[in-house]
Amino acid sequence: MDVVSPVKRLAERFPQIEGVIFADLDGQQISAHPNDSQESLRHCAIFSGIALRRLTVAERLAGRSVVREVNIEGTTGALLAMMVSDENQLVVALGHGGRVGEVSAAARRTAKELEVLTG
Repeated sequence: MDVVSPVKRLAERFPQIEGVIFADLDGQQISAHPNDSQESLRHCAIFSGIALRRLTVAERLAGRSVVREVNIEGTTGALLAMMVSDENQLVVALGHGGRVGEVSAAARRTAKELEVLTG
């Protein structure tokens, strides 16, 4: 199971991507690119895992479905987090000027690829 290649391809496809991490919902790294941003990406994965879990609980209590994706946009960039499975997530850190919609679509495809690889 090669989970490194999809993560690396996504990270290298868009110059505005500062880093990508494939991790469990507790932030435990499975694969990340580039290597020099792993610690900050891991922190992002920890907090996005909490957000995905908490929002899913709230949605289920309201009678709605599981939250599969959380996108946070700020003035200097964005953080995209999406569920790959019930236990894993893909997190993308996007710098200023990044096209969130385009990167998000590519990240969803990568998440589906990782789901197949790890399923």
